[in-house]
Amino acid sequence: MYGVATFVRESFGPFSHAEPEWDREGRALFTIFPERKLALVNVYAVNGTGKPYFDHELGRVRGTRHEYKRRFNRRLMEDCVAMKERGLELVLVGDWNISRTKLDVTPRLRTQVPHRAARKQFNETFMPTLDVVDVFRELHPDEKKYTWRNARSRVLDAARVDYALVSRSMLPRVTSADIDERVTRFASDHAPLSVEWRD
Repeated sequence: MYGVATFVRESFGPFSHAEPEWDREGRALFTIFPERKLALVNVYAVNGTGKPYFDHELGRVRGTRHEYKRRFNRRLMEDCVAMKERGLELVLVGDWNISRTKLDVTPRLRTQVPHRAARKQFNETFMPTLDVVDVFRELHPDEKKYTWRNARSRVLDAARVDYALVSRSMLPRVTSADIDERVTRFASDHAPLSVEWRD
């Protein structure tokens, strides 16, 4: 229904793709590089709303998409824990549909209960459990750059919701992380995020 794509140069070495069986919406793609002991996880996380969620496993409506968002993140975390246990370092990239702090939004941080719950789960459970760091924020602790903009708004309405999260052990090898905020984005309302690191 949604879908993500990961492109890999052949020179990067052998790799394999896998999709989680529980992900019926095509929101996550795992790319494993066995020789590099690396797992790249490409994610288009759930945008939490009050709309009902049809659970394909149960064959019925099960709560809202706010609740599904948290279940999605929990199940993704469990899969990533399993990859860590195989000795793989993690690079998790994509649109997480969560603004982590006030610094990551303008003009306001969503404070309604479902948004607070998703943010709390992401910051206090998901990231610490996987021992991953938000690379852009690590390298730019005070910088205000945004990956999403509301093009219909007359005032700046923007958020940083796209992240590259990497295993803490990789952080010393990261050489750059940036967000390209230029207006031309091929009709997308999201800006590209880039990360570079040494082997």
